[in-house]
Amino acid sequence: SLFCGTDAISSDAVPDEPLPSEDEQTATSLSPVRKSSVTAGSVARYALLFVLIAVTVVQTIYFQFKFQKWQPERRSYFSWAYPQLFERALGESLRPIYLQDGRYGPAYILALWYATVQGVDLSNFVHLPEGAPPPPDSLILGSVTECANCYDILGMEAFLLYQTKGSTARPGIPRPGSTSVEGLPLVPVIFGSEGADPGKFSKPRGVTSDQQGNFYVADSMNNRVQKFDSERKFVASFSREATGDEHPMDPEGLAVDTAGNLYVTDVANHNLLKFGSDGQFISSWHGPDTGFYGPRDIAINQSNQLYIVDSGRSRIARFDTVTQKFFAFGTPGNADGQFTAITGITVAEDLVIVVETGNKRIQAFDFDGNFVRQWNIDAWKENVPGWPDAVFDKQEKVVYVSSGLKKEIIAFDLDGNPVRGISIDSSDQMSGVSAMSILETQKTRFLIVVDTGNSRVLVFQIGEVKAKKTSKP
Repeated sequence: SLFCGTDAISSDAVPDEPLPSEDEQTATSLSPVRKSSVTAGSVARYALLFVLIAVTVVQTIYFQFKFQKWQPERRSYFSWAYPQLFERALGESLRPIYLQDGRYGPAYILALWYATVQGVDLSNFVHLPEGAPPPPDSLILGSVTECANCYDILGMEAFLLYQTKGSTARPGIPRPGSTSVEGLPLVPVIFGSEGADPGKFSKPRGVTSDQQGNFYVADSMNNRVQKFDSERKFVASFSREATGDEHPMDPEGLAVDTAGNLYVTDVANHNLLKFGSDGQFISSWHGPDTGFYGPRDIAINQSNQLYIVDSGRSRIARFDTVTQKFFAFGTPGNADGQFTAITGITVAEDLVIVVETGNKRIQAFDFDGNFVRQWNIDAWKENVPGWPDAVFDKQEKVVYVSSGLKKEIIAFDLDGNPVRGISIDSSDQMSGVSAMSILETQKTRFLIVVDTGNSRVLVFQIGEVKAKKTSKP
């Protein structure tokens, strides 16, 4: 009966199913707790994922905002100039390279980063402790823009490569009196880049300096002239807005008189402009007789007479700033006193020096336009540079002539004899080295050179200012 009862119950029950094991019974009994734990963990992970996504979105938006807002300066944020200084530092012979942190942060990290990426031995570098002075005769790469008792080698944006002075003078700093014809290699301090902000340029074509140690750059494509002090700090901007003329100024030639007034040739508008030392527009002139046709470079003598390259008419126009009268000399041609393709002009003592690429020569005149002498430029027999300029170093009695696309500046004495020039010692290619000016401070003399193609300015230290002799009573 027992078996029958069992059979009866089985026949009336649900279909046979295997009984759960002990493990399955345990799992079943714990399932509510397990489900709760799994649910809580999932919520936490999803919350963390949401936070990370939100932070990423916020950072992306902030980056784009800063990227667009600081568009002109965005290259500075990414330290774009540092690799160029780093490569230049590696090319110097001094070791170790001291890494100096300045007002622009711990730049030593950049050096170690580039060294690691390029496989450069880190023993080449020493990180200077904060506030520690670099040793004499040492090579310094840092996030600074100026140094004391040093030779500037290369400065760009917020970084500077320099050598501290000591018992050994830096190779390339010329000594007064040398007459070697070979170009002395000099390392320029390079500043400026393409842009419209103060201190940046767009195809600059002219430069001059004043007696107070300032220099001016004709920032041509930005339709302005920028003024800087001897430390390369921006001072002021001169534009033509004050004239009321509807055409923008196209500056090229620059000259400053003894009163500090600035004269500017306006090439496209065929005018000579005058600004006060405060940047205010004063007056303009259209030139002699038929007027200017493409006035370009300017030179000024001790009597405040301007000599202006009137390129389109192949002549030189003299302008007396006191009487405001014009006088012109020269005609097209290749004879003495004639011109073809004049590109530069300077005053050298009692001579007016004119550079003409068409005849591959230099001509010298007295202040009244009378021909004195001429000499050919042998270096231009095959390749004539684009827009060479000339500048006279009155202390060394040398006429420097820029050589356009070549990385050199040739030089002559006042009789036309070749003397020591300058070889531009820089890893960067120059493109259109043109206008030049000598800048004197109380102690140091500089050669300022405009690199038109790269929209920047090169500053060479060419020596010390000699003390003027005083006559005894």
